[in-house]
Amino acid sequence: MILNFLLTLAALIPFYALGCFPTGVLVAARRGVDLTVTGSKNVGATNVLRSVGKAAAIITLLGDALKGFIAPCVGWFLTQDGRFAELCAIAVVAGHCFSIPGFLKGGRGVATGLGVLLFLEPAAAGVALGIFAFVFLTWRYVSLASVCAALSAPLYCFLSAAPDSRSFTLGGIALLIAIRHRANLNRLATGTEPKLAVSTRNKSV
Repeated sequence: MILNFLLTLAALIPFYALGCFPTGVLVAARRGVDLTVTGSKNVGATNVLRSVGKAAAIITLLGDALKGFIAPCVGWFLTQDGRFAELCAIAVVAGHCFSIPGFLKGGRGVATGLGVLLFLEPAAAGVALGIFAFVFLTWRYVSLASVCAALSAPLYCFLSAAPDSRSFTLGGIALLIAIRHRANLNRLATGTEPKLAVSTRNKSV
């Protein structure tokens, strides 16, 4: 039992490492911007949008989402085991949110979580995107829209015919995303969270 646990844990290390890949940092660096000391200092697409521009933000979003899609896809391809694929999904989001201490600063996991959803539960991804769009267009808070979208995915799975393990997996990912947004949620509570302007400057990468 312990040996199996350790082997599974070791097998998840490459997927955690994939999650640590700093897409936003590399994209911003091409424009001479150090994302870790700019704006919110977050390495995700929203800070890239504010600090670099739309094109760079789109590339960051796609790159981070691709990480989330690749991890469970490869896990499933190698083992044909849905539960191992779900563990790979958690590992890649954990790697993105909580990257190697002292070397990389993680992001908030939203785009990577979307990539996971697109592979594991495409219908839930559609629901989450709809929730994100509604909340963002209504209140203009990316953080609020992100957390609501993340929480909608496990709720959808729970109410649908999805396996129980899928609900727990997406619930765990939603928890990681909520934890990474705790500072934003505190600012929302105090009315100091900045809204995302509709007209954000656009720069080429």
